[in-house]
Amino acid sequence: PIMVVVIFAFTSAVFITYDWHVSRRQKKLVQTALDKTFNCNLLEKIVQERTCKLEKMNKKLEEANKSVLQSARAQLQHFACMSHEIRTPLNSVIGYASLMVDTDLDPMQQEAISTIVNSGDLLLSIVNDVLDYSKLETGNVDITTRPANLQELFDNVVRTMDSMAKSNN
Repeated sequence: PIMVVVIFAFTSAVFITYDWHVSRRQKKLVQTALDKTFNCNLLEKIVQERTCKLEKMNKKLEEANKSVLQSARAQLQHFACMSHEIRTPLNSVIGYASLMVDTDLDPMQQEAISTIVNSGDLLLSIVNDVLDYSKLETGNVDITTRPANLQELFDNVVRTMDSMAKSNN
């Protein structure tokens, strides 16, 4: 009988210890699961907040981009209108200077009028380039190639710069 009591006490102690360890392990597992759930929820909340911030920033960037594009279009329209306004009087200056080329002028006057015509043509080319650029932005441009005489172009530039250099000493 004492041996039975000792064996019973020993087995009871083993089972109690085993139950305590199992219970402790289960509590740890439950706590780990709760922690993971909490961490997942926290992580989801952080992701949602960042997503919301990014969506707001993207919206602001889209609005800023629209504003910049609208401003660029307005600027191109202004350049196009301004170029048209410059081109009309410039054509008059070039036309009258071209008429003077055919009159009786001394060589110095002839060179001055020739420089005016060449400079006017160069300026008209720049104005036309501005118009072409505004057409290019709107997709309404026709590209053509044409031959150019580089020596003549270089001579015109030298004459124009020479007269400017002489006037500035």
